[in-house]
Amino acid sequence: MIRQILGPETVVMFTLGAAGDVNPAGYVAGATTPQRSQQIGSILGCEVARVALDPAYHEDPPLGVVHTVVDLPVELLPPVSELEPMRDHWAAEAERMEAKGLPWARISEAQIKREWAADAIEAHRSRQVRQTVPCEVQAIRLGDTALLALPLEVFAETALAIKGACPASVTLISTNSNGGVGYLATKDAYKGRDYTNPQGLAPKVYGLYALSSQAEPLLRRTAAQVLRALFVAT
Repeated sequence: MIRQILGPETVVMFTLGAAGDVNPAGYVAGATTPQRSQQIGSILGCEVARVALDPAYHEDPPLGVVHTVVDLPVELLPPVSELEPMRDHWAAEAERMEAKGLPWARISEAQIKREWAADAIEAHRSRQVRQTVPCEVQAIRLGDTALLALPLEVFAETALAIKGACPASVTLISTNSNGGVGYLATKDAYKGRDYTNPQGLAPKVYGLYALSSQAEPLLRRTAAQVLRALFVAT
């Protein structure tokens, strides 16, 4: 859509915002269609093109980059005595659904949980269980605008808190950037048992470790410090 309006040679770039607990307007689980995706993409593309056709220019804007690495705490892995039955259960479920010829979308959850349990068992046996994971926090200044890059999937609440602590006129947050550390839930998500809970499916999509409830407040503080340092430094 953007190239239809601005021309076929237009370079289009995309960054994902804080979409950890956000879906498109009108989203209904299990009821998405290619037509709805096309509609959403067209609306977004038209808005991007509208803004691009009337840009604001700034001569010699301040430029700068600041980054740091913070160790985020993770949830403890279950013991092997719990992981082995878990692995066997999900392996049997995946095999049963595969035998029925069910689509991958139906089978994938069992496959992900099976592989996660197997990886967790191997981590225990190789004595490579971690208590923290390194997370790079990078901020880029373009004039009065800040771009914060996080290798995480974050919630809207987290993004709003970070933006409120940033001295920039505009703060953009790019998630799943510079790697994929994991799914950063806010504290309320730890109370339930849905997709977003650290014991649920979402963290297992990213890897072995689910971030603990202390990780999100630590990330907020670190991001705010990096953003403030960016504007002091430049």
